Amino acid sequence: MSKLIQTTGHRRRVLSLVAVAWCATFGYPNMAGPSLVISAAHAGANAPAVDSARAAKRAAKQKAAAEQRAAQKAQRKAAKAAQKAAAQEKKAAANAQRAAKQKAAAERKAAQQEKRRAAQDEARAAKQERDAARKAAEEAKRAARQQAAEERNAAQKAKRKAAQDAARAAKQEKAAARRAAAEAKRAARQQATEERNAAQKAKRKAAQDAARAVKQEKAATRRAAAEEERAARQQAAAERNAEQKAKRKAAQDAARAAKQEKAAARRAAAEAKRAARQQAAAERNAEQKAKRKAAQDAKRDAKQEKAAARRAAAEEERAARQQAAEERKAAQQAKRRAARQRQTNPAVRSNTVRDAAPTQAPRATDQDRRIRNRDVTQRNRAQRRRDRQRQSTQPIRRAQDQRLDRIRAQRRRKRAVNGGTILQEPDGRSIVRRGRRSIIRSQDSNRIRRRARSARSALRRDGGRVSTVTRRNGTKIVSVFDRNGNLVRRVRRGPRGRKVVLFDNRPVQRHRHRKYRRRSGFPFLLELAAPVITIPLAKYIVDARYSHYDDIYYALDAPPIEDVDAAYTLDEVRYNHALRARMRRVDINTINFDTGSWHIDEYQFDKLSSIARALKRILKDRPDEVFLIEGHTDAIGSDDDNLSLSDRRAESVAIILSEEFDVPPENLTTQGYGEQFLKVRTYRAERKNRRVSIRRITPMLRRDKAKYEDDYADLDPEPTEYQADPYFDRDRLFEFVNDRYFVSYDLSSTAMRDLYASRVDHFGKRNVPISDVIRDKQNYYNRWPYRTYEIDRNTFRVDPGDQPGLYDVSFEYTFDVRGSSRRSRGRGVTQLTLRQAGRTFQIESEGGKVLDRF
Repeated sequence: MSKLIQTTGHRRRVLSLVAVAWCATFGYPNMAGPSLVISAAHAGANAPAVDSARAAKRAAKQKAAAEQRAAQKAQRKAAKAAQKAAAQEKKAAANAQRAAKQKAAAERKAAQQEKRRAAQDEARAAKQERDAARKAAEEAKRAARQQAAEERNAAQKAKRKAAQDAARAAKQEKAAARRAAAEAKRAARQQATEERNAAQKAKRKAAQDAARAVKQEKAATRRAAAEEERAARQQAAAERNAEQKAKRKAAQDAARAAKQEKAAARRAAAEAKRAARQQAAAERNAEQKAKRKAAQDAKRDAKQEKAAARRAAAEEERAARQQAAEERKAAQQAKRRAARQRQTNPAVRSNTVRDAAPTQAPRATDQDRRIRNRDVTQRNRAQRRRDRQRQSTQPIRRAQDQRLDRIRAQRRRKRAVNGGTILQEPDGRSIVRRGRRSIIRSQDSNRIRRRARSARSALRRDGGRVSTVTRRNGTKIVSVFDRNGNLVRRVRRGPRGRKVVLFDNRPVQRHRHRKYRRRSGFPFLLELAAPVITIPLAKYIVDARYSHYDDIYYALDAPPIEDVDAAYTLDEVRYNHALRARMRRVDINTINFDTGSWHIDEYQFDKLSSIARALKRILKDRPDEVFLIEGHTDAIGSDDDNLSLSDRRAESVAIILSEEFDVPPENLTTQGYGEQFLKVRTYRAERKNRRVSIRRITPMLRRDKAKYEDDYADLDPEPTEYQADPYFDRDRLFEFVNDRYFVSYDLSSTAMRDLYASRVDHFGKRNVPISDVIRDKQNYYNRWPYRTYEIDRNTFRVDPGDQPGLYDVSFEYTFDVRGSSRRSRGRGVTQLTLRQAGRTFQIESEGGKVLDRF
């Protein structure tokens, strides 16, 4: 208890000291420190007695302190408000003073600017006045100078004119004097010359007369001596000839008699030998026949025995298989019966399941195993054969795919004059679009020029072109083109001058009958009804794979299935299916084309032999027949690619028929139809749709020979009548550069050796071996495996070289080449020196540079 009281007193003393300190600091500044300490000590000492009084006093003090704090707080608030108001007033006064200063400064600045502006105006006005005065003075000076110059010029002009007149008069007088003197001299010279000429002429005439007389005398003497000598020689020659003739006759009679004796002896010996040989041959034949017969009999017997053994083995095997099948069938029936019994009788089900024994499948016999192994071996051999064929043609197919990509990249789009769009390909083909219809046009002059002796191209006065191809036998094929490059007519002129008009392709003005009404888009499209086919389909469409030669010949030689009541142009026949359908066709399904390729392997050439025989048989009787080769594709790819691909397939077949089987190329015309006429209606890659067909179109063609001769009387003109091309064939050179030079990096080393000469001037280096050139090309190909080139045909230039058959070619091109991690694009120029080598060319010099990169 005492501890509690002490603790409580201690706490009270501490609180009292804290209160006194607070009061001394904040509330009671007049209270002395010692008294407070004494009072606190006294209060602490008497704490237990005066607790209640202290509590009341403490409450009163706290209340007074609270009131004092509130008063102090109010005072501080008031002081802060007053300070704030004073600061605001001071700030407002400062702002007012600043505004007054700014206003005064602005007034001073405006006054200064006004003063400066007035000074500038005064200076400008003064300057203008000075400039005006200076200009006036200069004008006056200039006028004075001009007037003085004009006066001086007039005076000088008058002086020069007087001097010129005087000089001209003096010159005329001198010229007249010179002319008179020259006339006199000329007259004197002429007179002297005439006199000398007359004297010389008289001398020459006298000398000539004397020489002629001497010459005549000598000639008469020589003639007399020659006549005597000739008579003596003739007499001696006659005697010698008679003697030699007698000797020759005797020798010939003796030789003939000896020869006859020898011939008789040889004939007798030959007869004896022949009889002996025949007898020996008959004996040998009889012996060999007997041996062959015995061998055949033995072979037949062995074969029959083997066949009998095979049949017996097969019968045994069949019987074993039948027995095994019957056993399996019986076991299965037993299983099914047991299963039904188990389902109907639970007791039997448990016993059957427990007693049932597993059945084993019959083991395969050795014959089954041999047959299975033989089938597997045959399948493996066929697969290996297909793999070898695929590997042998894989580089060609890859090159063909690259060529199709290159052709697609080099197409140029342009707008047609009469509407539509034209896609031009680098080899002369063009795809024309009008509305919803697209067609392809191609010039077959390149195909006709192959294997020709010479070719010449000449321009006509109307802007067209005449191409004349001369074959080795002298036959000329003349093709006429209009100014747009479209084929107009074709004529064959034989070595003896006989002309055969193959077709006339000029537009025809039809009458307004409904069936001749043209469709919109192309002028050669007609509204014709499809023909009614009344013959068997196998005779109308002949499949070359399963047909005999006679069927193919009859289909190509047969008349139309409906009467053709008019003559049509070649374009009307090409692009109107209802018109072409009047003639039978032969589907060449024997040729297999890969997807996206127009290449034909060499082992497939013989498949066209029956077609070629039929064509040559028809052309032998009628050499003016024309056949249309149609190309088709499947539905894979775009329409433009399929049109180009089908036209190239038809051209490939035409080239093989001409070069391998000697079918005249001018009697063949080609056309591609893309995927328009699918044989199998599918959008997948179908081999039957990748085909080529052929039909005869002569009964529908217009061939106006009389009118042709009137319009083209100068068909084979003299060089002076045409603006002839001075070079061999510019189009052929362009095709060589575009189709062979720019794809040389994809060729083999052997093909590149045929493309270049043995030594080449290669980009500034003289006499570079072909092996180095090939290595350089291959390194370039490895560095840039993806390449695209396009020749600017407007820059293609050909100049004749310093030797016959030598041509200097230069052209510009754009290139886009890409490697594994980089790409280069730009424009370059190339210079080539080509030498004609038969139907193609060889590169003897190659150079060039890059003009620009972008």
